[in-house]
Amino acid sequence: MSSLLKRVLVSAVTVGVAALTLSGVALAGPPAVRISDLVPATGTTVPAGQPVEVSGFIETDNGIGMAGDKPDVVVKIDGQPVSVEFAVGSKALNVGFRAMQTFSAGTHTLSVTARDYQGHSASAESKFGAGAQCRFVLGFATLQRQISDIVGRCVTDEFVDSLSGDTLQLTTGPDGNGGLMVYRKSDNFLAFTDGYRTWIYGPRGVERPRLNTERYPWEKERLTPKALREGTYKLPVGPNGAEMTLKLVNGKASFTNPINAEMPKASVTLPESSVWYGDFDGDSYRDAVVVLSVGLGGPGEDLYAVAVRDVNGQPVQVATELLGNRVRINGVALGRGEFRVDMLTQGPNDLAINPTQRVVKVFGVKLP
Repeated sequence: MSSLLKRVLVSAVTVGVAALTLSGVALAGPPAVRISDLVPATGTTVPAGQPVEVSGFIETDNGIGMAGDKPDVVVKIDGQPVSVEFAVGSKALNVGFRAMQTFSAGTHTLSVTARDYQGHSASAESKFGAGAQCRFVLGFATLQRQISDIVGRCVTDEFVDSLSGDTLQLTTGPDGNGGLMVYRKSDNFLAFTDGYRTWIYGPRGVERPRLNTERYPWEKERLTPKALREGTYKLPVGPNGAEMTLKLVNGKASFTNPINAEMPKASVTLPESSVWYGDFDGDSYRDAVVVLSVGLGGPGEDLYAVAVRDVNGQPVQVATELLGNRVRINGVALGRGEFRVDMLTQGPNDLAINPTQRVVKVFGVKLP
């Protein structure tokens, strides 16, 4: 679930959680080369004795230099070179690096030197600590003991998501690709998810795992993924931005293109993975945000975020926001009266099909 240009992200349909990122910025050298987003960041503390991510990002004006068949980037931990993986961006103007390292207790230094192909260089460093190992407590400890082979080891201590109010804790997961413990105070929901399946501590103890698109009959969630994928939505896709009402069947709808007669067929889709839940109004019933893909015959698809409230068990659309064309969604988090979208959009040097610039946008919803 981790990648070179994406920090720790575990986002599941059961909970809306935006990307969880440790970030730090250290700039040095001429403006032709910039080093940023060093992880671990200065002033942070990582668990001692456990593998943690070491990563960073280099931008250049002229193109990254090469040392043999690899980018001319040297990464050191406490003065010793570290072997890293690289991901080179569009036109070789930027490059990300990543490695997994284990640290002893104490203070450590991550240093990076990068050189562009014209010989300009920059250096940056972050100083961070490694401390006592994280641990599971209370309900998370109970759940972890019962399915320890699924949950894996903790990666962080528990923390409270600032928007949703849910208590969360990152873990290694069943196969080392990451997992998330979740406690939702509004309805006493306790669960673990690997991003695809969810194990819930229910009335009979730990239930058998269900897909994130499924629900148990006793779950307090009336806007099920299936119902949302059969829903009716209003989108501003008509002439001059006029609203059109579109009814989905199994997550899809086709309609006559109102904008481009040369490409008469248009479509809207709602994938199973594009549904996020939270509580906009504090009534303990789960509201939702869906991301709809609209194709009007041109290049790529426009993505719309649509917020839906549960009103007496019925879906009520309360916000519609255009996110962009060919952007990529990292995650969506819902909170009281608003929702947050974490996504990648096109930076100044990106191809339209390869967005790498991370942005987080916050939108309000209409409440009574």
